[in-house]
Amino acid sequence: MGIFPDLGHFKAVTLLHAGPLTRVFRGVDLRNRLPCVIKVVRCQEENSALEKLALGNEINILQRALHPAFPKLLGFQLESRPCFIALEMIPGANLRDVLRSEFRLAESQVATIIRQILDALIPLHRTGRTHGDIKPDNILLEHGNRVRLIDFGYSTPLGDIPFPGVSLPGTPNYMAPEICAGNSPLSFAADLFSLGVTAFEMLTGYLPYPSGTLGQTLERHQSDPLAGRLNWRGLSFSGLDKLVEKMLSFPAKGRGSPVELLDQIIGLEIQLLGKKPIAV
Repeated sequence: MGIFPDLGHFKAVTLLHAGPLTRVFRGVDLRNRLPCVIKVVRCQEENSALEKLALGNEINILQRALHPAFPKLLGFQLESRPCFIALEMIPGANLRDVLRSEFRLAESQVATIIRQILDALIPLHRTGRTHGDIKPDNILLEHGNRVRLIDFGYSTPLGDIPFPGVSLPGTPNYMAPEICAGNSPLSFAADLFSLGVTAFEMLTGYLPYPSGTLGQTLERHQSDPLAGRLNWRGLSFSGLDKLVEKMLSFPAKGRGSPVELLDQIIGLEIQLLGKKPIAV
């Protein structure tokens, strides 16, 4: 199979990313000439079954959990090669790139982003599945700070062991302590912890736990002081820090629910309206 595979009425135009298991293309939906994103499995690889499972997870979510924050599913093919999924092309900036440029964001902007993600988690969790990999890389910001949440490959049914066959079902720096411990059945609170890490990073420019080796990262998430005792680097907040600390609680039951947290963040967002961005 060449670099630009035959994908029926989807045409791969530009290779955006080539990983060990998938290639991601900027493409065109030939039915309407609209741009799209296409993930193609490297089906000749030994681990292609795992990547097909990841694509299947995305399809499952995007067909069942309808929400404006989720990308539109345009088409897919899993039963024959090449295996792929086609999604709408979302204009805007990746939150990871925004943080690289601005280092940290104003409280009001952080509150708006958190509120939209919590709102999207409610219908997702109602399907009985987690997102599994909330982090800045999987959050897109359209004009006006409209949030889009992408990449549901690590989505796992509630109560299951996360992504069987994969030693690290997610991104270590954003993984909940109960997941870092290994072989723990998932609760929806794991997504809230990942969102808490993301929120902490947006507010401070840093991760709540220092980076290190993989083993150090997993150990720190399980045993280091809780977020309530972390150094917020001398920054002054208007109450959003308390909500972030709650999302970072351990044990998991202390994090609350998306509905409960959504009510709280709406109140904080109203208070923060008109507040100027933090000077960097």
